[in-house]
Amino acid sequence: MRHPLRIVSALGVALALGLVPAAAQAATPVHVKEAEQSKCLDIRTEDDIFVPGARLQRFTCHDVNEQRWEIVPLAGDSFVLRNPLTRLCVAADAAGFGAQVVERACGDADPAVRWFTLGGVPFVKGSGFNQIRSSLAPGSCLDTLDTFVKIFPCSPGLTNKAQLWAAV
Repeated sequence: MRHPLRIVSALGVALALGLVPAAAQAATPVHVKEAEQSKCLDIRTEDDIFVPGARLQRFTCHDVNEQRWEIVPLAGDSFVLRNPLTRLCVAADAAGFGAQVVERACGDADPAVRWFTLGGVPFVKGSGFNQIRSSLAPGSCLDTLDTFVKIFPCSPGLTNKAQLWAAV
C-alpha cells in the first residue's frame, strides 16, 4: 500500500531541489510589452479577469495583476503565457484571420495556448522584441487592432511593430 503523505513529501523535496521540469514550476512574472505604442498585454477587467474567455488588450503599463505573465517553457521552442493570479493562459480564441486573443485554461497539448518566437529565439526577460507566433494558426502572430489583441498573418521579418513584443 502506498502512503499518500510520503508521496506528497517526496514531491515537496523534488520541487525544493529543482528536480521537477521547468514547465511545472512557476516562472518569475514579467510584463509583455508591444513595440508600436509601448503598452502592455493586459486582461480586460470589464470581462472579469477570472473568467475564461476574458479578452486581452494593450493598455498603459502599470504594476497590476492584469499585466503580469509567467513565461512557462514547454517542449521544443514553445511556451505558454500564464497569469500568476488567475492561472489562465493567453490563447487564440480561433485560428481565423483577426481572431480575438483571450484567457483560457492552460493545457500543454492545447495549440491555442502554445506560442513560439521567430527563429526559435527564447522569449525571456531582456531578450528584446520578437514576434509571438501562434501554434494554433501557423503563420499568425500576436497583434493589435486598436485596443484589442488578436492574431493576424505574421509580417516578414521584424517590420510590423504591432507584432513585436518583449518580456520586460
